[in-house]
Amino acid sequence: MDKRFVGNLVAIAVAGLVQHAAVAAPLTAGEVLGQFNAVIFGNLNSNSEIEGRTLVGGNLLGTGSTYATRTLPASGYAALTVGGNVVANGYVNVNGGGSAAVAGNVKYMNMNGGTAYIGGNVTGNVNGSKVTGASVTVPDFSQTMLDLAAQLQMLSANSSISVASNRATFNAAPDADGLAVFDITDSNFFNGIGEIAFNLNGARTVIVNVDLTSATIAENFLGGAATAVADKVLWNFSAATSLAFNAEFGGSVLAPQASVSNSISLDGTLIAASLTQRGELHQYSFTGTLPGLNAPPATVLRIDEPAGWALLGASAIAGLATRRRRRR
Repeated sequence: MDKRFVGNLVAIAVAGLVQHAAVAAPLTAGEVLGQFNAVIFGNLNSNSEIEGRTLVGGNLLGTGSTYATRTLPASGYAALTVGGNVVANGYVNVNGGGSAAVAGNVKYMNMNGGTAYIGGNVTGNVNGSKVTGASVTVPDFSQTMLDLAAQLQMLSANSSISVASNRATFNAAPDADGLAVFDITDSNFFNGIGEIAFNLNGARTVIVNVDLTSATIAENFLGGAATAVADKVLWNFSAATSLAFNAEFGGSVLAPQASVSNSISLDGTLIAASLTQRGELHQYSFTGTLPGLNAPPATVLRIDEPAGWALLGASAIAGLATRRRRRR
């Protein structure tokens, strides 16, 4: 076994005797969808709110934003994790006693009951408990979620979409396991409709594979469908590189290669390459069952700083050893 690896483990064990270390296990794709409200691999530019747990692989920008306003699902990960710097020009608020883990510097942050573990320095002000010079571990879920998107895209559709006038109705025909799969291949699909309705017909898991590279989505979900189906529907934009949401949208959005923007609320988990957020993300944890998939756990990037907190545990060990609910 590599001596440096052993040394890291010993250092972590010693640190654990004098200071609490959060332990986060590796996560499958389904667990990522269930535990996080947003996973953004690059930068997040926000002036809004994310109700649930958030991971930002790059920098957190904007004019100020708020996180963890709802009771979070159980997890070993912080309420807010940032792999780069928090450089928003207004305060970043972490609510509900949740912790924050930031690998870089922090400009402005309010900790409402939790602790901010900061790998770099405070360049402005942090209100509340903080530890600077911390050792912060940032999970990398990108390959896990890319693999999931590719695997879901291979599923055969068993359900149909009927379009009449301005409305697209998703008519689920679930299999014996409660799985309904839809496929959208028309590049003009979202341009040709203004309303979306769902007939779940007992479906417990709904996968919508969308074969588009870009889309502007501004459809109205009828009869409260956005929130009614939010925890069961997963929209798989596996090949998309640009998505804009200009109306309330229901269901988790898997868009691991896309730059996403939203001007109004999204109801469900968002997985994206980057996000410009101007509307809330509402916490509706995905409760569906991913069909026969066993996506690999997250690869973990460990960022070492002079001293302090380590969010490592089983997640980092796996990463070093192998490479790869409701709102209202």
